[in-house]
Amino acid sequence: MEIRRQLAALWTRLPEVEGLLASRAASPLALHGSLLGLAGAWAALDPLAGVPAFEALDFLDLRRGYEPLLDWLERAIESIRAGYRCLPFEQEEQVFSVRLPDPAPRQRLVVGLRMPAGAGEQAAADWLERAIVASDPHLPLLARQRMSGLARQPMNRQEQVAYSVGDDTRLFVVQGAGDWFDAGQPLRIVAPVSGVASSPWQIVLFVADGSDNT
Repeated sequence: MEIRRQLAALWTRLPEVEGLLASRAASPLALHGSLLGLAGAWAALDPLAGVPAFEALDFLDLRRGYEPLLDWLERAIESIRAGYRCLPFEQEEQVFSVRLPDPAPRQRLVVGLRMPAGAGEQAAADWLERAIVASDPHLPLLARQRMSGLARQPMNRQEQVAYSVGDDTRLFVVQGAGDWFDAGQPLRIVAPVSGVASSPWQIVLFVADGSDNT
């Protein structure tokens, strides 16, 4: 429910601002008004803090009207990022490994692939699609049978907003469940041996603050 509330706040007025910017014909006053509306929607991210009373737009000093508003919006985004922490996978040659902090037998795992500069979203998707993803004991069987293990897919754009990651990070959802998953064993990602244009320089697991390490 927390993620849904955050996403609703983020997306309520964002299309309006995007539309104005895409038109390339928005007046300073119209854009300022839309950003004020966006701030009102984003106030739901921290209801107790509310939203400050921003100054009216001064056409003789546009920066004075825009700067406090944009700074506030940036801080609102940062408050979402604080709800998560990253656990880096350890890398040994072609194998990335991490111990899961949650012992639940079924999990929705959010994984970030940090790609080299210039590598697009499709390059990350191709790499992970060809990789083997599973708990440690199942890797030999999956490799022999040329199977990829746990289901995985790119995270949708709406949900990615809540994670506020850098441009080099591509987010994916791995379904931690079924025959190839054991929360008590290290989760491993085995890099594909061929057929990919670029590889991640780091892989991280996103976990909600408050999760305990094992």
